[in-house]
Amino acid sequence: MRDLIFAGYWRAATTSGDRAGILACNSIAKAPRGQVKISVGTNQINEVHAQDFIEQAFKVSQSLTRVQAILIRWRSTVPPLITRLENMVAWAGLPPMQER
Repeated sequence: MRDLIFAGYWRAATTSGDRAGILACNSIAKAPRGQVKISVGTNQINEVHAQDFIEQAFKVSQSLTRVQAILIRWRSTVPPLITRLENMVAWAGLPPMQER
């Protein structure tokens, strides 16, 4: 019950931390890459493709999977990686082409 009550607060704290990471890195390109590296590990970072993330995000936004994703996000204390990356870009904008 405690997680359900405070989940919104913890998600907001995570988002604030992500924004602080963007400012600390001084780059919108480096901060999300660092977040992906933390999430998947340094050994697999070169196997991660942005196009795959985009396709996964699209699939999650469709049909029954969308409802399941909403319920998972609502109950989770930490936002999913794709949501965190979307929030980073929404807050700071897309990186310049030379940084990507």
